[in-house]
Amino acid sequence: TTYNISDQLIATNQKKYQFIRDGIQGKAYQNSAGETIQPKLKVIDFQNPEENHFLIVRELCIEGQKPQRPDILGFVNGIPLLFIELKATHRNIRVAYEDNYSRYLENIPQLFHHNAIVILSNGIEGKFGSLTSRYSHYQEWKRLEEQEKGKVDFQTMLMGMCDKKNFLDIIENFIVFDDSHGETVKIIARNHQYLGVNRAFSAVQQREVREGKLGVFWHTQGSGKSYSMGFLSRKVHRLLP
Repeated sequence: TTYNISDQLIATNQKKYQFIRDGIQGKAYQNSAGETIQPKLKVIDFQNPEENHFLIVRELCIEGQKPQRPDILGFVNGIPLLFIELKATHRNIRVAYEDNYSRYLENIPQLFHHNAIVILSNGIEGKFGSLTSRYSHYQEWKRLEEQEKGKVDFQTMLMGMCDKKNFLDIIENFIVFDDSHGETVKIIARNHQYLGVNRAFSAVQQREVREGKLGVFWHTQGSGKSYSMGFLSRKVHRLLP
């Protein structure tokens, strides 16, 4: 079972994401020296995660076509960036996607204008996706470090994705909107991409010490090579001089 998401909702989400990541352009003004200043208003302080306000809310009632109470919403500076739907431990988490999440999209689409990450879980296993992800494209987060053995575990996902630093890193550097195939698709880095890109980024940071030897970024077929290189290039461009 799949559902259709309106082009308007996707376009709104993409526009809001750009504001969240890059800031909001303020009105130009002249300073005392007569110089024209083009201020950028930051929505989130990505470089200093603890300077932001993080809030988790359970069963917040949201008015819409029909009032709904999502299980868990995560806010950063008042912006609902995280959506988590939970089912009982004996239930298949696909039910959360087909019965609950799709109903929220229909009845309270405004909740997802700013959404960055959708997580579905039964408390034991969990999967994450984006606003445009079909259930078959939802992924697991199995490792906190590259060398760890993978483990399908909801706690691992929370520790890996919802740590404040990691969460803001994912939002700033590991989300892309791809319209190369005719329709806009929102892509979030998979676990191996996030870990691999950050290891490569660390190597770039240490490029002088390493004498320019950055190592090998190994990919298997279908593992998202192009997206990984895009994530790496963007992070280097944004954060390194």
